[in-house]
Amino acid sequence: MDPVVHRLPAGGGLVLSVDETLPAGAPRSTAVWLPGLGSDRRGEKAVLLARRLSGSGRRFLSMDFEGHGDSTGDFAGVTVSRHLRDLEVVRRALLGSERPVLIGSSMGGLAAAVAAAREPALARALVLIAPAFGLARRMEARLGPEGVERWRRTGRLEGWSEDITVPLGWSFLEDARRVDDDAVAAAIAVPVLLVHGTEDDTVPVEESDRFRARARAPVEYVRLEGGTHRLERQREALADAVVRFLDRLRL
Repeated sequence: MDPVVHRLPAGGGLVLSVDETLPAGAPRSTAVWLPGLGSDRRGEKAVLLARRLSGSGRRFLSMDFEGHGDSTGDFAGVTVSRHLRDLEVVRRALLGSERPVLIGSSMGGLAAAVAAAREPALARALVLIAPAFGLARRMEARLGPEGVERWRRTGRLEGWSEDITVPLGWSFLEDARRVDDDAVAAAIAVPVLLVHGTEDDTVPVEESDRFRARARAPVEYVRLEGGTHRLERQREALADAVVRFLDRLRL
C-alpha cells in the first residue's frame, strides 16, 4: 500500500513531510521512524520497515526532519534539539495521546533516546540503530582543537562526510555537547532494542556497548557481524529483529 503523505505546519512557515503506512486492519501499535543526519523518510531501511511493520499489523510513520527530504527549512541549522521539536510536531498532529515505538537510526537514534529520557511516558519502546552516542566527543576528536576553533570562528563546518555536502552550523556542536550519554542511558525506562554493525566506521560499535552497560531499562542488543553504518547486507536481519522484538512485547 502506498503511504499517505502528510504535510504538517511546524511554525514560522516551516512544513514537515511525513509518510503514513497503514496495515490492512486496525493497527496494533504505531512506530515512528527517525532518520539519520542527511537521510530522509524514504531511505532503504525506512521503506523496508514500513513494509514489514505494516504487513505485521502496525502503523508506520516516517518523517523528514527540518531541512531534510521534502521538509522545508535550513539543513545547516540542524541540532538534536531541533529534531526533538520536529518530533513533537509529528506527535501533536498524528499521535495525540498514543505512545508509539520510536525507531531511530544514527542521529535519529540519538534523538529518540534523548526524547525518551526526557519524557518517560513518550514512547512504549525504543529501537536504536547505530545511535550516534558520543557525537560531540567524536567530532571534536576528529577535527582537533584547531578545526573546532575554526568551526566556532566561521560558524560553518564544510565537508564533514561524503554524505553531508552542505555545511553544519556551529549550533550543531554546541547542542551536541549538552547531551549527557550516561544520563540518557540511565533515564530511559522502556524496553530497548539496540542494533549495531560491528564494522561501523561512522559510529563505532563501542558506543552501543557503552550505552548497554549504563542502561537501566532492559536492552536487547543485536550486534550484526560485518555490518557497516548503512547495514547494506543486513537490512533483512534488522527488520527481522525489529519484528521479533515488537512481537515479544505484544506491540
